[in-house]
This record gives sequence, structure tokens and C-alpha cells, in this order.
Amino acid sequence: MYFLGLVFYILTAVCYLLFPAIKNMVNQAAFLAPQITYACGVLFILPLLLFLTHWVFRLKARKYYALLATQTKLAASVAVSLGLIGTFMGLTDMVSAISGSLGGEGDLAAKMGAMISSISSALTAMSFAFLTSILGVTVSVLLLVSLNFWEFYYETENNTGKNPEKVPSENELHALLNRI
Repeated sequence: MYFLGLVFYILTAVCYLLFPAIKNMVNQAAFLAPQITYACGVLFILPLLLFLTHWVFRLKARKYYALLATQTKLAASVAVSLGLIGTFMGLTDMVSAISGSLGGEGDLAAKMGAMISSISSALTAMSFAFLTSILGVTVSVLLLVSLNFWEFYYETENNTGKNPEKVPSENELHALLNRI
């Protein structure tokens, strides 16, 4: 079951290669906000590397899952935060672009040219804002879904061999039901 967590990573790469819309979105995000995009990429890869380290060295104790869970949740939170920072940066740039075209004097043609130029800048800033938000949330969701499946790799407290519990037999269950 834990392999499904790895399948999400493989599907992410396959979707990037097969679907032009996803490839375009990631490439636009890397073009408009390279620092945020690459930071989200690093945050996306680090939990995978940690899990693969546990898998290669067969570290199945619950304490290793606790480490993976805290690091993955931290990476997911930071990815969303980076998306929000990008959103605020983009919205700030958008407001600056629009407000810059509203002032000044001159003929109508010059004002219209400045307004059209500011609209173009504002749309670029809005693209920056929305792409960083989408990227941050997407990375966060993929990390948390993978973590959910990776949990199956690690031993639970009941199957570590430290607390062998007796499984009730069918006769004991029937006797219990008859008493009720």
C-alpha cells in the first residue's frame, strides 16, 4: 500500500510530460517566480528522499514515521506559505502597475497608452499571484496524500512483536455473543 505514495510522484512526472496544460503552468511559474517554484520543487523532493532512505535501510520503527510525518507536514505548510507570499507579491505588483497609470497629465492618447501598458503589467502580476498559489497548494496536497500512503510502510505498535496479543478464537466469540 505504501507504494501508492511513490506512484503519486511518478504520476506527477508523467502528467508534466503528457499534459501540455500542466507543463505550461509549471514552466510559467518557473519563468515568473523562479525562486518560489524551485523552493516548492525542493520541498516536494525532500520527503521523498527521506522516505527512500528509510526504505533502503529498512527503518520501519514508528519513530522514523514520526520524523517523516513532521518533516512532510512542515514541507507542506512551507509550500502553502510560499504560495501565499507569491500571491501577495503579485497583488502588490498589480496594484502598483495600475496606480502608476492613473496619475499624470497629458493628452488622451498618452493616457490610454499608459493605461494599456499598466493593464498588461497588472495581468502579468496576477498570473504570478495565481500561479504561485496553485503551485504551493498542489505541492502541499501531493505531499500529504503521499504521506498518508507511506504510513503503511512503518510498523504499528501492535505488530512490532513487543506486545503479542492473543487473537480471540471463533468459539470464544460465539460464547461471548451467547452471553450477551
